[in-house]
Amino acid sequence: MFRLDDRAIQYPFASVQRVSSKENTLLAGAAPLVVLVFWAVIARPGVYKAHVTILGLFFSVYLAALITDIIKKAIGRPRPDLIARCQPKRGTPTDILVTVAVCTQPDLDLLLDGWRSFPSGHSSWAFSGLGYFSLFLAGQLHIFRPRPHLASILIFLAPLICAALVAMSRLADYRHDLYDVSCGSLLGLVVAYTTYRRDYRPLTHPECDTPYPRRTEYSLAWETTSCQSGAPEREPAPENLQDVELLETSHVNNDHASGRDDIELGYFIDRPPKDDVMRTQSRPSRRSLKLQIPENPSAHERFSRKSVWVGRHVASRFRRLTIRGAKNFSPLKVALTLLGVVQGLSSLNSLLEALFPDGLDLISGPFKPPLRLEDGSLERLTAGVQPIMCHSHNDYFHAEPLYQAIRAGCTSVEADLWHIDGELYVAHTIPGIRQDRTLKSLYLDQLQDILDYQNRIPEFIGSASDEVHGVFAADPKQSLTLLVDFKNDPTMIWHRLSADIAPLRERNYLTYFDGTTVVPGPVTIVATGNAPFDRVVANSTYREIFYDAPLGLMSPLFLSAQALPSTTFPAVSLAPSSSPSTDPHDHDHDISSPPENPDIYSSTNSYFASASFVKSIGHPWHSSLSQLQLERLRKQIHGAHARGLKVRYWGIPPWPVGVRNYIWRVLVREGVDYLSIDNIDAATKENWGPRKGGWGKKWWR
Repeated sequence: MFRLDDRAIQYPFASVQRVSSKENTLLAGAAPLVVLVFWAVIARPGVYKAHVTILGLFFSVYLAALITDIIKKAIGRPRPDLIARCQPKRGTPTDILVTVAVCTQPDLDLLLDGWRSFPSGHSSWAFSGLGYFSLFLAGQLHIFRPRPHLASILIFLAPLICAALVAMSRLADYRHDLYDVSCGSLLGLVVAYTTYRRDYRPLTHPECDTPYPRRTEYSLAWETTSCQSGAPEREPAPENLQDVELLETSHVNNDHASGRDDIELGYFIDRPPKDDVMRTQSRPSRRSLKLQIPENPSAHERFSRKSVWVGRHVASRFRRLTIRGAKNFSPLKVALTLLGVVQGLSSLNSLLEALFPDGLDLISGPFKPPLRLEDGSLERLTAGVQPIMCHSHNDYFHAEPLYQAIRAGCTSVEADLWHIDGELYVAHTIPGIRQDRTLKSLYLDQLQDILDYQNRIPEFIGSASDEVHGVFAADPKQSLTLLVDFKNDPTMIWHRLSADIAPLRERNYLTYFDGTTVVPGPVTIVATGNAPFDRVVANSTYREIFYDAPLGLMSPLFLSAQALPSTTFPAVSLAPSSSPSTDPHDHDHDISSPPENPDIYSSTNSYFASASFVKSIGHPWHSSLSQLQLERLRKQIHGAHARGLKVRYWGIPPWPVGVRNYIWRVLVREGVDYLSIDNIDAATKENWGPRKGGWGKKWWR
């Protein structure tokens, strides 16, 4: 809960950040990693040293990110720009505590992120990565020795200065306050120092540039040193002793020791020979310790060398492994392993959208009440949005139907229509129908609100202009295409659709054919699926619903001199079949088969020329299109463009992602007008054009 008069959360929202999340990842994660890799290749410090150094960097950044995410979701705090994110309703009281229910922000992720201010994720990530790198440089350059070089000090401070600048940028962007940034920076530094000290000596140590030895070497060195320095001097061993090398812990059967209260096996001694050059101060000897047994022991003869080794041969392998595992058990290692598993699951969850873009919104629960934006939100809906020729396939699956596509710049959306009890419902299949998800509530009412706002006339002007503006503020002449897929009853859907679009027709918001030319409008209605073509061409003087022509018929090209300029077409009598198609993958081919004469289709009755990519072109089995497939693709595109139609392929393989991206680039290169996409973010944030400028130079004309 929060108050609207709280000055701490009344700061403006910065749509463009000084340091974005991707830039911070590259700066604090990728940049130190690249430097360490070059250092390992050029300086050749050894496999072990390079291994622990690079692994420590990974531990530092991911452990800091995991702890930060846990604290953000468990505690969190309102961001300084929370009210600007919330966009509260007009008339909301400012002197009482309110909840998120007063917010009109359509972007739910942006709104929820407004309560995740503590601690600063940018700061913790920056100081965990760059802080670890700075500590590594301090150790290698011996910064804390007496009178170090000034250049070494500057090199040591450079990563910390970069991390501090990243943290301060969060203050300038009003994403965090000073407390959040300070705690995030401190968290990153603590994690960085902890992971660094796990492998390296203190920075004041004379050998701070070398990591700790391996566990085996370190254990032996500690044991030898403690025996030499801490243990009292032992009595000299008798001369009649023989050496037995201890490879494992020996166990003596109790039956052998029956009748004796005490058994003395010998002494542990460590007598380094004079020629042992491996023993140094920094590298202990790897010689095994010796167990000395008297040659003529006073004990019974059954305690011979053979009896000492009996335990090694009798002990089971499982017991030895159990003992070895118990000795090497580390609670810290187990905890870090569990944290790594949690972080891996989190990363896997973020990759689901890239691996399985189809239906991901359906899995995450897209069925939310339809949104109606107010004037303030409508003004920001298309602010700075550059329209691009992408088609939001099955747009109603998104968390925000229509709004999400418009915000991304897509100029075409698709809705599947089912006629039930005199109402047009939007759903992929019959089980997906919901009472509040109709064509009017999801698309027509929203489009009317957006266009009314874009065409509002200020009071001081007085008279209205005859020019009608479209959805996008950056390009008012760009028309938004609403592709409606007829699913079950084409005749009833047609009549109901004609009635539902009447408010748009009365406001002159629709593209229409006046018997001579096509008059463009802010919204273009296109019918596909089981839409009856005879209804489209029944009226030769006025049409406001256009057809989605079959792209497969456009190749080979048969054009006559009279076909294309013709403005009237004979009525096509099509008898619909008795059983409607309920297959969600049947887009446009079952109930009302389109005419097979390609010369019938033109820009006066059709807008799109669409086809399934896999059915018409074929699957790219070798991750690329063959020459035959490219020729077929070019013929279809050329035939559709010759008739004035917009080319669109649906059913593009969404996975592997690399193959999908390759197909998109080929389609753009060959002149396809619309990319039919499911993952809006993946398609709108890249440049798929064959040259610099991409869509901007080719399709926005």
